Parts: sequence; structure tokens; C-alpha cells
Amino acid sequence: MALDLALELHRRGHQVSIACLHEPGALAAEAEAAGIRVQAFHKSQGFSPRVLWAAVRHFRAERPEVVHTHNPGVHHYAAVAARAARARCVLCTRHGPLSSTGEPYNERWFRAVTPWTDHVVHVSQHTLRILVGERGLSAAKSRVLYNGIRLDRFVACAAQPAAHWPVLRLGTLGRLVPMKGHSVLLKSFARAISSLPAATLTIAGGGALEQDLRREARSLGLEDKVFFPGTTADTPGFLASLDLFVFPSLSEGLPLAILEAMAAGLPIIATRVGGVPEVAPEGELAWYANPGDVEELAALMVSAATDRAELIRRGAAARARAFERYSVEFMTDQYEALYRETPHTRQWRT
Repeated sequence: MALDLALELHRRGHQVSIACLHEPGALAAEAEAAGIRVQAFHKSQGFSPRVLWAAVRHFRAERPEVVHTHNPGVHHYAAVAARAARARCVLCTRHGPLSSTGEPYNERWFRAVTPWTDHVVHVSQHTLRILVGERGLSAAKSRVLYNGIRLDRFVACAAQPAAHWPVLRLGTLGRLVPMKGHSVLLKSFARAISSLPAATLTIAGGGALEQDLRREARSLGLEDKVFFPGTTADTPGFLASLDLFVFPSLSEGLPLAILEAMAAGLPIIATRVGGVPEVAPEGELAWYANPGDVEELAALMVSAATDRAELIRRGAAARARAFERYSVEFMTDQYEALYRETPHTRQWRT
């Protein structure tokens, strides 16, 4: 999301640079190829005065008007550096109720620099309710802006749910980490397979749990039914190969994978987490299970996969909704308007 936003801002003529506390990461090459400078500070674990001072020097040299951070684990570094550079607007996007690493100290630092923060953007009403209603973040500085995706990649690449009926291809896409609930998905699919003998499940993505999940699939007798292709560079192509997208996550903000599955024209089975039900309405284009409920998820797979007409209808509704509401251009319009707002309280002291 951060890269797509930066690319669209750059396309609109803004001067954009990206600063990374740790390493540049896999997406840096795309940013740099578009002419966006990427600066990495190579931070190690724990608070780093060295990196803080490096960020201050960097921001003083860059003199940014707007400093936009993502999640609280980096925000205190950027807020201090923004003050040193006398930036006009400082904001943070909170992508979920948890901090970047789940560490409480990140939230303490985030609150400490709230006076130097103009806006806190939440990617869903769910995230806002928890962080403002339950954890006491500033309501006056908070607002909800939904994520957007690059829909141009999906224009000529659409799924055809139930096109190979009765063969059904279920799939999911995401990091292979505990929070994503892939173990629950495997157990649920093992229960559903007796009613769906022609179904397969593809789990795309990479992560620390890949080998554990492969072993679990073998232990459940799913060697010939579950596939692990690894990380894909062609998300639209992968999604277009499916009939039904299954998202078993245990905790989320607003995952881009859901928006991408919608843009591809896939009906969705998901867990009621984060902002997912806000963007993919139940009954209209999605079915929902409670997080971690193996039996409920299995029953939904069987119910959804045995109704060909409903798969087609919900897939079409998902694609229409994505193209209407969740483009990166619309998201950027909203952020651009937020950047241009004159802060009410910005009075840097010398």
C-alpha cells in the first residue's frame, strides 16, 4: 500500500522519497525504477539513538513538507525527525489494532509524539473503534481512509468462478505466519473434502511456517489436494486461476489480499476480522466464519462450493464493488486532500 501510494503521488508530480528504518526490502527496486529515492537506516532490534540521529540528519537535508508513516513502530523516529525538519504535516496510518511488532513500548512512544502528529489514519472502522474507543487514541486526530489497490492490473485478468464445474479451485494468498490462520484452513479443508471430492486448495505466499504447513497437509492426507507454489509475482494471474478465495486470518486491519480477490472477481469466504466485513459485505459477496472455528469454516466451504449460481453472482458483485470503491487513485485523492489540510496546531518552537 505504501509503495502504491508513493508511485501514484510521484505520477501526479509530487516529489516523493521513502525512508526505511531497517532494510529497503523487496519492493525498493520498483520504487527506485520509478525515480523514487529509497533511504535505509539499517536499524537493529531495540531503540536506536544512532538511527534517530540519522533520521534527523536525513530529514533536515530532505526538508519534507509532509511526513507519512505506517504503523507505530516507526512513527516516533519520523515524528522527531519531522520536528527537526519543521514539516508542515505529520501523519501515521495505522494498518491494524496491533503495533508493528506487538510490543507495548511502540504504543508508549506513539502516544509520546501524538502532540507532534496531525492525523492518525485508520484503514477500517474496526481499527478506529479499538484504538480510539478502547485504547484512548485521539478521536479529534483520527479518521478512516480505506486502502486502495492498482486496479489496472486486473482489467484484463478476471477469474471465472465455477467455469470448470464440478472441479473447484479454492485458494488463498498471504504471508505464512500464525496470524494468517493457515493451519485452521488446512484442518477445515480436510473436513470439507469428503463433500468436495473434486476440490483443490492452493496456499500462495512465503513465510516461516511453510515447512510446518506442508507437514501438516501431509499428516491430514492432503498431499494431492493442497499445493504450495510459494510467493507469486503475478497476483492477478494467480487469483484468476481460482474459483473461490478463502481467507482464514485470525487478526487483520484491512488486508490488500481481500481487495485484490474482489478485483479479480472472486467470491470470498473469510473470518470476521478487522475491516474485512466492511469492504466485503456478508450475503452480497462473502460468507463469514468466526476466527479459528474449524467446523464453521469447513461448513461454509461446502455450502459455497456446491452453489454454482451463487459463486458466479457473488464473484461479479465483488469485482464491481472493488472497481467502484477501492482504486489506488481514489485512496490517493483522499490522502492528498489530507496532506493539503492546514494543521490547526502546528507551531514548531525554535
